[in-house]
Amino acid sequence: DLQRTNAGYGYCAAWYAIRFMNPMKIRDTLLGGSSTTTTTTTQSSSSFATTNTLQHHGLGLQCYCQWTSPIRRFTDLQVHGAVKRYLRRERVNELLSNGEAIPEGLSEQDLGCPLPPTTAATTTPGTITMPMLSLQVEPHLDYQIGQGLIRLSRNIYRQTHQYWLYEHFRRRMADDDDEVVYDAIVLGCINKGQEQYVVYFPELGFEFKYKSDMGPLQYGQELKLTIDTCNPRNLLLKLRLYKPEA
Repeated sequence: DLQRTNAGYGYCAAWYAIRFMNPMKIRDTLLGGSSTTTTTTTQSSSSFATTNTLQHHGLGLQCYCQWTSPIRRFTDLQVHGAVKRYLRRERVNELLSNGEAIPEGLSEQDLGCPLPPTTAATTTPGTITMPMLSLQVEPHLDYQIGQGLIRLSRNIYRQTHQYWLYEHFRRRMADDDDEVVYDAIVLGCINKGQEQYVVYFPELGFEFKYKSDMGPLQYGQELKLTIDTCNPRNLLLKLRLYKPEA
């Protein structure tokens, strides 16, 4: 029981939950018929997903969207742009209805739709004689593109992060006369036959697949590992157990 024993200071339980507690599909038969509904739940969370239209659990809103993020994901920028274009169209419609001219330099990209064919300088204030801009949601926006770019950027981020971490190892090996030793915690076994484990370096927040050179290891076991070989360009890293000289 990883949680009860607090193996590896809780790191083992967290790793196990992320790796093995996959969503479970549950199919329930509705009362009074053969119709079914499918919900998705996870063992590590009380949240659930359903094909039925429901309001936001926390906000209680029927209509909502994911608005922003500190890292400014592509979908966040898409939402920002859509809201800004909507507000601009709303303001242009106000100018048109009051017989005022549209500001120069405004482009179709700024509005998300074609510009009015003429200026509104000849219209009578308080009357609408010019075609008004639509305030409907922009149908051409494809948020799936943003999701695809996010997945691509995550791969690039992981590879970049891995490269510079390995470069850190390489530089420490070159600069230090003594062996560079790191404390590591065994999170779990991923190949029992080959005695391959996942170890975690708390100092670096780094997980790595480690093939044991001391036989079977236990969940939460603390090790002292050192770098055997490291090649950042090829993303190659090999660890070995640290054995202090007698």
